[in-house]
Amino acid sequence: MSAKVLADVVEALIGAAYLDGGLGRARACAQQLLPEVRLRQMPLQPYSEAVPQDDSWATLQTYLGYSFENPPLLVEALTHPSCAGKSYQRLEFLGDAILDMIVISKLAHHPTEMAQGEMSMIKHAASNHHILAFFCLDLGVCDKTGAYAEPLDNKAVEAVIEPGLWRFMRFNGPSLSPEPSQQAVLARYLVLRDQIIFCLQKAKEYPWQALIKLNADKYFSDLIESVLGAIYVDSSGDLAACESFLEKIGLLRFLDRILRDRVDIAHPKNIVQKLSRSLAKFDVKRTLPAEGSDTIYECRVSIGDVIIAVAESCLCHEETEVEAAAVAIRRLQETPVDTLVGSNPCSG
Repeated sequence: MSAKVLADVVEALIGAAYLDGGLGRARACAQQLLPEVRLRQMPLQPYSEAVPQDDSWATLQTYLGYSFENPPLLVEALTHPSCAGKSYQRLEFLGDAILDMIVISKLAHHPTEMAQGEMSMIKHAASNHHILAFFCLDLGVCDKTGAYAEPLDNKAVEAVIEPGLWRFMRFNGPSLSPEPSQQAVLARYLVLRDQIIFCLQKAKEYPWQALIKLNADKYFSDLIESVLGAIYVDSSGDLAACESFLEKIGLLRFLDRILRDRVDIAHPKNIVQKLSRSLAKFDVKRTLPAEGSDTIYECRVSIGDVIIAVAESCLCHEETEVEAAAVAIRRLQETPVDTLVGSNPCSG
């Protein structure tokens, strides 16, 4: 047998032990199979004992649905790498693994058997950085209004968005000060929130376009993962506490709906390739209109010499690809790919 097969067997046995008896049994199985790997219980300790003396931190923990026994862990989870010293990076790294573990466990326990590829796609749909960023922006809103399932007008959202998780992030100083880029993300969030909420609750398709158009900085999603990692350490590895946090922000509710309602999670680019029999090509062009202006992106989708879709004036590479893919999907649904190939003088 190849080394890959043997490695797969070890991983499968650990997975079977977890399904049969939880984390403790999986740990015992891993220790038996891999005695050279020293498994330690909760080795992480906070880098600092500093805790802000501010009532808003108690409010924040209410929003998180978890009260920290060791508050400096929460401070670390909200410290951006731009700060001198240590940041949220190690807790974010841990939280990313915990998130994968919880989502995969939910998929493995689902009564309908799924192929590995399908499970991977669902895991990505439920935990990619776009949707995590949205949950980060929406955390204070859905908690204070109880309106995760309902659209709100902008005034109602603005009235309760002040205590959002991201506002507690520390960078280059004790607290996060307003930045133009953050205000731009907030403005896009206010425009897109109703559409995203509707899709999370009722739509048959995954809201790839709206989530990517949000174009939130990576730290928004990092904060969800770092807080998750901090909860895991603070609770001495209590996955139930971690699951409660993910339930509160809406992630596990959406995962349940994906599984229950068979939400179409296919990425628009993958749909284009399927409809075009992998003949479609995406060409992205990046331009800087003028000094001091934001970079904009343009994408053309073509089959041979035939351009079937164009997207312009987008804020990022991925947005322009998804916008162009949406146009290409409509074109390919209206016009059979054989017709498009046949119209190409270079085909054949």
